Amino acid sequence: MKARLKFATFVVLATTLAALSLGAMLRAEDEDAEESDARMTRADLPAAIMAAFEQAYPKAEITGVDKDTDSTGIVYEIESKDSGTQRTVVYTGAGALLEIEEAIALTDLPKAAQQHLKSDYPKAEITAIERATRGDAVTYEVLLESGEDRTEIVFDHAGQTMTVENNIKDEDEEGD
Repeated sequence: MKARLKFATFVVLATTLAALSLGAMLRAEDEDAEESDARMTRADLPAAIMAAFEQAYPKAEITGVDKDTDSTGIVYEIESKDSGTQRTVVYTGAGALLEIEEAIALTDLPKAAQQHLKSDYPKAEITAIERATRGDAVTYEVLLESGEDRTEIVFDHAGQTMTVENNIKDEDEEGD
């Protein structure tokens, strides 16, 4: 009887410890996930990144700063507005420029991309157009809405279609 009681106590203690360990691991993963896409302030940016941004865009007003993780490691995203141009600049954790995304007008798209949109999506509303520059590579991202449908089309520098993604969700919906 005492052996069964000791064994039962052991099982209860082992189960409790396992549950507590699992809970601690899950909380740590949640905290890591929150840190991987954390909203920051301008003052939180590393000095080298802030200096590089200010040198490249001296008149830009910073509207948002994020710290994130991608395949290159930690990255810092600076959202800004500069003479009416919305821009997101992404730097690596080491301070190297990774990518620039700028909102542009339809007329700034390559002609082939404009013609494709006009012929294949005549009734769709264009809700966003961005030019993305990563190193020497330039692409164009166009977000379209037609009723409930949202589509993102990525064009190369010449206006040729690279990818089409349908059923795009709002960024707010992605976190749900």
